[in-house]
Amino acid sequence: MMAAITNLVAQVVLYTTVYALVVLGIIIGGRAGIFNISGEGIMLLSASTGYMAAISTENWLIGFVVGAFAGGCLGLVLILIHEKLKVDQFILGICLFILGSALADLFYKIMFGAQLLVKRAPLIPHLSVPLLSEVPIIGGFFDQNVVTYFMYLSVFLI
Repeated sequence: MMAAITNLVAQVVLYTTVYALVVLGIIIGGRAGIFNISGEGIMLLSASTGYMAAISTENWLIGFVVGAFAGGCLGLVLILIHEKLKVDQFILGICLFILGSALADLFYKIMFGAQLLVKRAPLIPHLSVPLLSEVPIIGGFFDQNVVTYFMYLSVFLI
């Protein structure tokens, strides 16, 4: 029973890592005075471009960097359009959410077409902290991939 709970904790942390990184970016923007509701659209575009880069190069780190760059570019579009054209941040956020979602779908269809089965991206290295990963329940926090540990560090620093 404890192993099942530990596995559940590990899965929850793994699946929420991406959302935590998006929220950290939104928090930083909010502190700078930018109201960004396009986080999920930016996340979809980042994930899509990162996946395609990882598949093309067979390197997960290049995929991670390309995805972060794509998200940063869409965030930069938000800031530039708001600051230069004085477009309402809420309306602009909705537009960028739709744009990010649509671009993610478009890029995927351009690269892979309409397939049900696609190649798996290179796996992110998995790290287990030796003693902490064996502790019941909280051990799931310490048996993760390197992006999750990056998220832990980012949460601490931000």
